[in-house]
Amino acid sequence: MNQVLYTLRSRHYSRRFRVPVKTSRGLSTTREGLIVSLSDSLGNRAETEIAPWEGFGCEPLDEARNVLNTLTAQAFPASEKSNLLASLKTLPCTQHALTAAFFLLENPEAQHAPEPPDTAICRLLLRDAASDPESLAAALLADRRYRSFKIKIGLAPLPDEMDFCKKILSRCAELRPDARIRFDANGAWQSPEALTALAPLYAFPQLEFIEQPLAATPENDAAVYALPPEHAAKTALDESLREPWKMPEGTSVVAVVKPLLVGDFPRLRSWLLETQHAPRFVISSVFETECGRVLLRELCRETQSNPRALAAGIATTAAFEN
Repeated sequence: MNQVLYTLRSRHYSRRFRVPVKTSRGLSTTREGLIVSLSDSLGNRAETEIAPWEGFGCEPLDEARNVLNTLTAQAFPASEKSNLLASLKTLPCTQHALTAAFFLLENPEAQHAPEPPDTAICRLLLRDAASDPESLAAALLADRRYRSFKIKIGLAPLPDEMDFCKKILSRCAELRPDARIRFDANGAWQSPEALTALAPLYAFPQLEFIEQPLAATPENDAAVYALPPEHAAKTALDESLREPWKMPEGTSVVAVVKPLLVGDFPRLRSWLLETQHAPRFVISSVFETECGRVLLRELCRETQSNPRALAAGIATTAAFEN
């Protein structure tokens, strides 16, 4: 019997943000990546995405492109699949795209997973230089479709950002106490001393968590895991989590997981499907195209009844110009 043969193709994309995305690392105006198409000799096809994001331990896009160019020269048999994926271990975004593509070929129904309802999604409120806490608070108060909202912080000195966050939380406490706010610092602060400064925010029930408050270093991660349980439960790690299944057992810290940046997709999926003895998690976007969102929707569908799953951060399609 003839072996199944696989063929790879790829194409580059560049999309411009409707509003530049400002984080503690600077301003992003465009998003670039590669769409990977995997076909087999049986006539099946799946598309996934390579979408590196600065600061997350990813390979450069040019390196991913060069590797793909060597793989698209000719068809390869199924017997080479394991060795091929193993050879991509140091290229997590590329490895993810191929392992996810094989998963979608083997599970074609996953390509049709529905969009999660708004109540199961956290909306990102984009912040620019003109954004003030009053306008952002007004935006989330007006949007009743969502219950969870995410706002970038770490754009100004810590005392100023504390004042910014308190104003938003106070406004929500007054007019929309059911709302839950996630502040994403993207590792803005270098020292564990910042955790003490941020502690007053934990008193607000409207604060769901502060995401990656410290730069991703072993010492800073240890300081986060050492927080008292009630504070750890309102703190999340993101940039620090390339292998979230290695988080300390019993930790209350939330895992913000970006599947497109985790190379070992089968291991990640297995971890997400566990219902006990692992941290709460958020399935999060990296401003991917529809190809990437296919997989995110499937993971959301599979984990929708998992008590560990929090509202997914995948509502980013409106962030781009048409």
